[in-house]
Amino acid sequence: MKNFIRNSVYVLSILLNMAIEQNVWAGQVIRDDYIVATVNDKVVTRLGLEKRLALLSFISGIVSQSSKQDALSMLIDEHIIRAEAQKYNIKLSQAEVDRVFSNLAQRNGVSVKEFEAILGRSGINFSEFIRYTETQLLLGELIKVAVVPAIHVNESEINEKLGEMQYKRLSFGGKKEENISLESIREELYFTKVQSYFQDYLDNVRSGYLVEVKENVHLK
Repeated sequence: MKNFIRNSVYVLSILLNMAIEQNVWAGQVIRDDYIVATVNDKVVTRLGLEKRLALLSFISGIVSQSSKQDALSMLIDEHIIRAEAQKYNIKLSQAEVDRVFSNLAQRNGVSVKEFEAILGRSGINFSEFIRYTETQLLLGELIKVAVVPAIHVNESEINEKLGEMQYKRLSFGGKKEENISLESIREELYFTKVQSYFQDYLDNVRSGYLVEVKENVHLK
């Protein structure tokens, strides 16, 4: 599970490294801001959506017609993930958050202060990035307590996967591989189940939240 979280942070650091070379948020009320969606008693505002869209575009390097919808879905799920984490009494220490930023800065060859400045120059609000990072960490912890206990990979699944791999190899004219690591197969099956089980879990808990997207929101 630690590898799963570590890999997520590593992927994020690669995307940020690729993206590196109007920050308007300071907690103030923006006159033309308004609510675009609600999740129970939590709200998503137009300003919050625009900030998340900028962050999403920065990380992925892609802006498409569906980007705003993706950003809105991300914010809605963020409220749900944080609420679920609270149910399990999952809390983050400042040290955990600081360590992620330190690692990201180090991977990009800059200090934390320089990393923050890079985000600002790219139009990314640092507070928004912190919230996004915190949610990813909470997500990792939520997976450990709500999903992992239900996941088991048995020997028959491993042997079945091994047989499939050997069959494909022989079908393309290759030789039977004698040194395939059963542990690597187990990890692959485990990771696949984590993804599948978590999606099922998230789909299930979503039904327990009242989500409303306002009719005046133009997502395209």
